Amino acid sequence: MIAQGQIRTSHWFERLVMKKSLWLTFIMVGFTLPLMRSFNRDLPPPPPVYYQLPEFSLTNQYGESFGSKNLKGKVYIASFIFTSCPTTCSMIMNTSLNIQNRIKNLKSVASLVTFTVDPENDTPKVLEKYSKKWRVNPQNWNFLTGKQSAISSLLIDGFKVPVSPQITNDVFDIAHSEKFVLVDQKGRIRGYYSNSKEDLDQLVRDTGLVVNLFNYHM
Repeated sequence: MIAQGQIRTSHWFERLVMKKSLWLTFIMVGFTLPLMRSFNRDLPPPPPVYYQLPEFSLTNQYGESFGSKNLKGKVYIASFIFTSCPTTCSMIMNTSLNIQNRIKNLKSVASLVTFTVDPENDTPKVLEKYSKKWRVNPQNWNFLTGKQSAISSLLIDGFKVPVSPQITNDVFDIAHSEKFVLVDQKGRIRGYYSNSKEDLDQLVRDTGLVVNLFNYHM
């Protein structure tokens, strides 16, 4: 037989379980605690500001004028290649494709821009063919060319990266930076990154931080 006290205890527990307010409180606490933890979590500091890039206007792979005005308000990752490159450019392009895939969720606010260091030979048509060969996303990746003087000035004085033609083992080459450069929405350089896995992971994280920082202050 079940004692009367046990029955009262059972009924008390059943009534407690049936109360809607109890479950509402439980649900609210369950949602609120993780939210509070996320608000209180310290975000990593954004990357520092290195240099302000000058205004520039060049030509993309479709023969269209393209420059800093088109990139205003958007984060972009710059790289430097030339289409007849016999050495490192394939590695740069493979890494750029990896970056493109990793930031695809930011495509409306972050893009890639590749500058040729051999503008005399890398015409818009040559760059268009090259971009198709690498199957890049044309909506989110521009290849830029222009006058040699404009390219050299922008890269050396603006991006602070080296460019110099040279002959190596009887093969014409152009020594240029293999770094990836992160540029923020105001045209400011926020970081230089090598081709190492650690640097590329940092580049992707910094890209997200710079995007979020700008959106937070809008």
